This record gives sequence, structure tokens and C-alpha cells, in this order.
Amino acid sequence: SDSKYAMSCETEAGTLTITLEERPWGCFNLWSWKLKDKSGKEHVFAVGATDFEYVHRVITPKGTVVWSGGNHGNEAFISLDLYDAESGEKIELKNGESATVNSLHIIEKTKILWFPDDNSDSIGDYNNKSMSYTDDDVYAEVTRKYTFTGPQIKLNTDYTYVKDTQ
Repeated sequence: SDSKYAMSCETEAGTLTITLEERPWGCFNLWSWKLKDKSGKEHVFAVGATDFEYVHRVITPKGTVVWSGGNHGNEAFISLDLYDAESGEKIELKNGESATVNSLHIIEKTKILWFPDDNSDSIGDYNNKSMSYTDDDVYAEVTRKYTFTGPQIKLNTDYTYVKDTQ
């Protein structure tokens, strides 16, 4: 769909399904990680929002301590692209379409933000993908590269800090 990607693979134990789901602020989180064994029983390893990606506790320019990134909002979505990890070819999917690959790269680009109001309850200040922000609100640019190969997930995350923070 527009807001959910599901990856599945067959293992010796059964069918493993992992989903990425869009959050209200536009970024994608690992949402579920489930195995349906050969007898049909479902085993849940992770479900619901996860902080697998990261969460930062930072001090803003005004000295306020805030949570940002991960499930705490304050992150702006830039792009999400899928690639065949073996060939490097970009995968373009429309709603309901699927692709079969041996290994998949998902590259997500975001910006991590703080806001001038710096209220002490700032979790989710930026929690709506249509909310505007300026470059002054950005303190880091992030690229996440998920690699899915069979039942394995590898995550590499690169941060470019564009402003000092503590």
C-alpha cells in the first residue's frame, strides 16, 4: 500500500514476514516480525512500533532536553527506495504489486528536527508529515540502509550532523 511494505521469505521453520509501516510523520518503522510455522501457528518476534532504528535524547539550543527520532516523531521523511541488492536495480512498485529478489535493500532518508518552542513535553512536536519545518529546525540528516536476505535483517545508519547538539 502507500503506507506499508511487507517482505516475506520461506525458511526451514515456515514463512517469515517482516513489515515496514509509515508513521504519522511520514517515516517508516519496522512494524512486525512474524513467523507462521509449518503447522500454521503464528510466532511473533516484534509487533507494533519499534525503536530498532534509534532514538536520540538531545539538548536543544535553548537548553531543553527532548527525545527525537525513532517513535518519538521530530523526524521528517525525505525518501524511501527499494533496490535489488544483487543487481543494484531500483525496484518501482505500485500499490498491490510485488517483486521477488534474493536480497533487498531499502534506503530511507530523513532529517531529525528540533523546534523553536522547545517545550518540555516535545515528544511528537513534528508528528504530522504535512507539518512544515525549515533548515534551522534540522540538526541531523539520516540515511538508513536495511538489507533483507532471507530471514536476516541488517541495518546500517549514517548520520550527518548539520548542527551541534549534546
